[in-house]
Amino acid sequence: MRVYAIRDTATPNVSVQVWYDVGSKDDPKGRSGFAHMFEHLMFKSTRNLVSEQMDRLTEDVGGYNNASTNDDYTNYYEVVPANHLQRLLFAEADRMASLVVEPKSFASERDVVKEELRQSTLARPYGKLFSLYYPALAYVRHPYARGTIGSLENLEAAGIDDVRAFHATYYRPDNAVLVVSGNFEPAQLDRWIDTYFAPIKKPSGKFLG
Repeated sequence: MRVYAIRDTATPNVSVQVWYDVGSKDDPKGRSGFAHMFEHLMFKSTRNLVSEQMDRLTEDVGGYNNASTNDDYTNYYEVVPANHLQRLLFAEADRMASLVVEPKSFASERDVVKEELRQSTLARPYGKLFSLYYPALAYVRHPYARGTIGSLENLEAAGIDDVRAFHATYYRPDNAVLVVSGNFEPAQLDRWIDTYFAPIKKPSGKFLG
């Protein structure tokens, strides 16, 4: 895993970002919108965290978090008071290593993404033009031809085994960049990264779609 640390002692806050080299270009065949749906699932439970606990670790201490999916990457970020850095590093490592994908949360988040598609693309003036038609016209063979938001049919076709395989394939330290910026002690940051991220093993196997 590549790590970038940018120290600024003038701020009382710290930002944690994890960028994964996976985006809608990597959606399995017949599963457009899959990477975006998976982004939502990363906020559900892990082996050590309950569902939506990332919100509690950030919003409850005056911070915030969010994520986005693009053609080429998916990124997650949090901004919190600097004294909460350790628990955020733990949480990011935990959902990288031990995301729990179970049927209830999977079905729930798939419905959320489907509704987002309806509202942001299908119901919006020119929504389909920019999100679906332009990519399809601009690319013939390249995976960029598939819109990041996907389609209702493809989202409905996605299964829980697809999700688990996607996580094992792309959500791993050797496919991630960690960026920490703000007020932190460099030596302490190094120790925490070694503690939480270094033990994560590189998964075996490749998801072929």
